[in-house]
Amino acid sequence: MGIADYNLKGEQKNNIAYFASIVKLALSDSVITEAEEKLINRLAKRFHIMQEMRNEIMENPAEFSMVTPHSYNERIEQLFLLSKMIYADEVDERNINPWLEMWRTEFNHAASEIRDFAIQDIAIEENIDGELNALADALDEVATFRMYMGCGEEFDELTTKATDLARRFKEARIDTIPLGKEAVNQIRDIIVSSSRKLNNLIPRIEDLIHSGRIEDLQSEVSDIGHTILKVSYYNLQSLGLYIGDSLRSIGRKLHLVDTVRLYLDGGASLRAMTEAISRVAEDLESIVENIQTIH
Repeated sequence: MGIADYNLKGEQKNNIAYFASIVKLALSDSVITEAEEKLINRLAKRFHIMQEMRNEIMENPAEFSMVTPHSYNERIEQLFLLSKMIYADEVDERNINPWLEMWRTEFNHAASEIRDFAIQDIAIEENIDGELNALADALDEVATFRMYMGCGEEFDELTTKATDLARRFKEARIDTIPLGKEAVNQIRDIIVSSSRKLNNLIPRIEDLIHSGRIEDLQSEVSDIGHTILKVSYYNLQSLGLYIGDSLRSIGRKLHLVDTVRLYLDGGASLRAMTEAISRVAEDLESIVENIQTIH
């Protein structure tokens, strides 16, 4: 079976196809590393992929290949999400394993996808093939860099280079594309549903902690943050002035919850984390109240 054999909606198809592409990349050397396995498990949970489908994808990821967007605009927006600006902006917090190898794997995947698009007629006609190849090379340098003792400064320079190229590409090729009414409504719905998910999670925090599911709690909060971060990189002026910066700050705080270290300190660090989540939930709710009045 392949992706066409399942009755999936557009976003579901894209999520399945993206998951399959990560699996395909992980299997390219016939060995799945610990970091790659953690990334695969995380994505399967985030995208609600059932075990049966996951097994099929693991056996033959090529059958679930990327769903090609119809338009040039959709394609470069998708490519930009794959370039993982989110992880580039969090390099200081995720520069140790397992996160380091996880986002380096995603950079590797992004470079491959970008190169594939760079050779398409539309990329050549739009004269962006050179920019795309330069961005892919920079992402690859980060993904394949051989770590050694004291390499921090060199590695940071490579990451900064890749991030700067991605930002320039975004500003020149994506921010200039106005969001249509349907896209604006979808983004509003994503923000509203993310706020509701977070507010529904907060009353369950105590139960999750007492049942020893702290990692599940951190993962769930982080996934909500990841969703918010993705939409924050669009040009959101039509939803309210400067909302992108506010969303990015909220999304970043939530996304980094899975990196929070908890100590044997009588529960102080755990209380600090849960209180921070509650404060961010209030900030997100304030944004929701504002954007629901904008038509």
